[in-house]
Amino acid sequence: MVILYEKFGNVSNNLFQHVHFNSFCKDNNIDFINLTNSYLRPENQNISFFTKLLYKCRKPLTSLGIIKLIDFNDKTDIASSEKLMKTKSTIFCTGWNYRSFDLVKKDRPYYASIYTKNSNPSLSSLIDTNLKNIAVHIRRGDYEQWENGKYFYDDTVYINAINRIKKLVNAPVKIFIFTNDRALNSKLYESTSDKLYISKNDVKSDHCLMSQCDYIIGPPSSFSMWASYIGNTPFYHIRDKNKEFTLSDFEICNG
Repeated sequence: MVILYEKFGNVSNNLFQHVHFNSFCKDNNIDFINLTNSYLRPENQNISFFTKLLYKCRKPLTSLGIIKLIDFNDKTDIASSEKLMKTKSTIFCTGWNYRSFDLVKKDRPYYASIYTKNSNPSLSSLIDTNLKNIAVHIRRGDYEQWENGKYFYDDTVYINAINRIKKLVNAPVKIFIFTNDRALNSKLYESTSDKLYISKNDVKSDHCLMSQCDYIIGPPSSFSMWASYIGNTPFYHIRDKNKEFTLSDFEICNG
């Protein structure tokens, strides 16, 4: 049994953390429990009292050699760690650095189905199949400090990006804005398209709606990458605000 007991980052990071561990365990017929993430947990999986007790006692049990703990925040020997997980002993895992890309890519439909199940059907009706639907992720808030504000872009950067992609797709568009900026100047963005939707939904609903768009653009963020992953949707991360990107710069996140 592999138990992921500590999440990394916010919702989207934790989702990616989950799928890499889960796909490895699924492929090797190993029981996997994520104590930190309920979004992708199977409906019939209950966390038993025994598992909760193991978690509470993990430190003394680890010191006694009864259970093993792997910290993937360190420069862990991945091959040795996978071998240990395959023993099917009780293994507690933490950290961000474990990856099983080939399996996660293969399992995309599986995770997309779980994540989007029971999503709000009315959101899908917002997608206009007669237009190109462009998802724009405007990340403010925590990005003012993250990486010293490197990707804390002003409205001009996003407006230019919208105008750029409109030119590239060369078709009528509908713009979807996803943002954590509660003071967003919505009037400014209304000038970019006569069809504009500014989302005020929860994280999961935003992921699902964003994943149904034709293109996703925004600053580097696992939020837009998760939407790209579950929707098989091309995304572009603005790393250089002065770059004149092309459609060939868009890619699909495979995990």
